Amino acid sequence: MQRRAPRPVLASSDPEGNGSGAATSDLVKYEHILLAILDSNPLLSSASRNAVSTAAALAASNASKLTVMFIDEQGQQVSEKRLQLIQGELLTRGLEASFLEEEVEAASQGKGSVALGEAADNLEADLVVLATAAVHEKHVDANLLAEFVGCPILLLP
Repeated sequence: MQRRAPRPVLASSDPEGNGSGAATSDLVKYEHILLAILDSNPLLSSASRNAVSTAAALAASNASKLTVMFIDEQGQQVSEKRLQLIQGELLTRGLEASFLEEEVEAASQGKGSVALGEAADNLEADLVVLATAAVHEKHVDANLLAEFVGCPILLLP
């Protein structure tokens, strides 16, 4: 797998120097956000719904391209309900997304992390968003994410 050079994320503390430490939203820009869904629940877990909502808000505020990637165990299909829930959230924000589906043989052996890293590289994503439940449930390995994903990762509760 060929690694691309990391793109810098522009962030700054308060420009007036009052020490608040709050990042200014107009300095953090993402051109392409990759939202990873590793949740087999047909209605999506609350953690996955939070990731969808956050990725949609970030994409809307940055006028970013959004790609939703489903990573499922081999033989499992993306349910119509999951697609409808995600598309509904995106439509309420005036967004359209492209969708990817990746079946992995054994996510617990780190293959989900590798698949996510390859997709992020191929799409030239500059932010990956996913629920921490994916790490807790061992669908992805945090160490492998750090190794294979060449852009910032936003893990959400």
